[in-house]
Amino acid sequence: MADTLTDPKLELIKLAPYIYFSGKGINDFGFYEDCTNQYQYAVIQFFVPTTPASVNIGICFTKQCSISDINSSIQTLKKWILPIAQDISQVDLTEYELKFLDSQVTPQPQFATYILISCLIGFLMLQVYFTYFHKKDMEVPQQQLQQEYEQRDIQEVSTYFDEEQQLINHANKTKQNRKGIQLNEFYELYLNLDLKDNYQECCKPQESRYSSLNGIRVLGFLMCVFGNTGISMLLQCDFYQVQHYSKHYILLIVFGCIYSVEIFLWLSGFFAVLSLVKLNCLYSLLLRICKIWPLMVLIILINTQIIPYLGEGPRWFYIERYTKCGKWWQNILFINNFDDENYCTLWLWQLSLDVQLTILCAIIIILYKRNKMAAIILTSILLLVSQSYVIYTCLQKEYGIPYFAVFTTDIYKAFYYRPWFRAPPYFVGMLTAFFVINFKRKLKLWFQNTIQILGFLIILYLTVGWYDAMQFGEDFYPKLYAQIYEGVMRTIYAIGITLFVLPNLLGNNNIIYQLLNYTPIKYVVKFTFVGYLLHMLVVEVVIASFYRSLDFNIQSIGQVYVGCVLIISGFSFIFRWLIELPIQIKHSVKEKSQSKLYVQKKNVDLI
Repeated sequence: MADTLTDPKLELIKLAPYIYFSGKGINDFGFYEDCTNQYQYAVIQFFVPTTPASVNIGICFTKQCSISDINSSIQTLKKWILPIAQDISQVDLTEYELKFLDSQVTPQPQFATYILISCLIGFLMLQVYFTYFHKKDMEVPQQQLQQEYEQRDIQEVSTYFDEEQQLINHANKTKQNRKGIQLNEFYELYLNLDLKDNYQECCKPQESRYSSLNGIRVLGFLMCVFGNTGISMLLQCDFYQVQHYSKHYILLIVFGCIYSVEIFLWLSGFFAVLSLVKLNCLYSLLLRICKIWPLMVLIILINTQIIPYLGEGPRWFYIERYTKCGKWWQNILFINNFDDENYCTLWLWQLSLDVQLTILCAIIIILYKRNKMAAIILTSILLLVSQSYVIYTCLQKEYGIPYFAVFTTDIYKAFYYRPWFRAPPYFVGMLTAFFVINFKRKLKLWFQNTIQILGFLIILYLTVGWYDAMQFGEDFYPKLYAQIYEGVMRTIYAIGITLFVLPNLLGNNNIIYQLLNYTPIKYVVKFTFVGYLLHMLVVEVVIASFYRSLDFNIQSIGQVYVGCVLIISGFSFIFRWLIELPIQIKHSVKEKSQSKLYVQKKNVDLI
């Protein structure tokens, strides 16, 4: 490779004496500040089709250089950049864009930016007013107060999480206490603008019947942040350093974190069944969607109206594709995972996938309430059909081991974001919930320990088992094996989760249960949903803020990851306290008055 680069580098040195300030390799941005103090700076961005990724190099040139001079330099750069980059990405990178950057010129916020900031400040001031200055009516009848307290005693519902179980338990308890009395169940929008109450709610631990899943949720969130941090650095760091670590175990861990999606889908399928079985399906769906919308809309607004103006530098253009939201309505309707050209808050595709699969789950639960066995059989058939289609696609398109398949750009367009390809782990979560609901016997201790060990070994193997392929090349395993591996690994990983946690779900509080339900986890788990919405904003802003090329090594990845986790944690607490908790959907249970009962009965008779 060094021989290949020798002649073109000499040509570059002849072209300009400012090569010292320019990048020397792929994704090397040179010395941005030193160059812009005296000369002009630009970034050549070669696009990777169908993905938001690009191959870049920073160049420094005199202010007297014309566009034709710069394009001539680009043609020379292409002689040694493109052969290497195209060999890696296996795609045509001839399309490029020249971005001129000036450290003296900063983008000015739009009018909508000031409107958004004003609304956020106004909402905060409204909460301060209701907390410290609003006089509450003390003459409210005691019975009415008691009724309000009962309604407010229900904790809110989050997207992937089992806080819905607390809502269900409350509803069942209320029904038992009022046995023999006809009740009316409904959902209502509830605004609690008291900062003190919401702060106390933030500081409470998360308790639920299935507390062993708290650790799984937190683990999935941390894997999600680490994987996206590592991949973002992989795409933006000096390529030669990345190539040096191409066979290092750190990349094994980075790509192993892609299973965080399977963890969230499994959890979503599991808890969707538990909530839909005991509550009205339509109401539960509306509850889930209404819980997502406020925070998702706010994240999109922050991403488009605030993030672009938070920084500058040679890397800042990396976040441009994520902040252009001309198709924001696709995110609101939860269909953005069908549009390959929509990169607006790209990481929110998982929310769309969750809602789409939950709608399917609701249809199955309607059948389940009439015929349990038919619903379970239908879910199993859907699992087998979707899994067979995934295997067929991997064989047809020759997708191999994850480490190599990730560089196939077609995998994102036809595979990665689609619900029919990502559904199997969701169905596994649903079947697990069906089993937990209907299985009444207690498993023998030796059997519980056996399946937990088996589940752990499955998860471990799928995470690091392809280390040999990374070391010795894509052809280390037979092609057929590699393609089937890519097709079934996500489903088997979900089965591994089921085996690992099933004894704890059935009531075995062993040492694994204690680890997964460790006290700090009970506090952290409540912020994982907000943290997921925020994590890519933080990761992209942190990495794009560096002027000089980041080193791709264990220390740098660890430092950026820890820094991102701390920042995400702080903002997650603030967003949950000031945004999520004040706007809640409450489930209420009230007695029907006799007059209403009479009118209702009378209407039925008339019909």
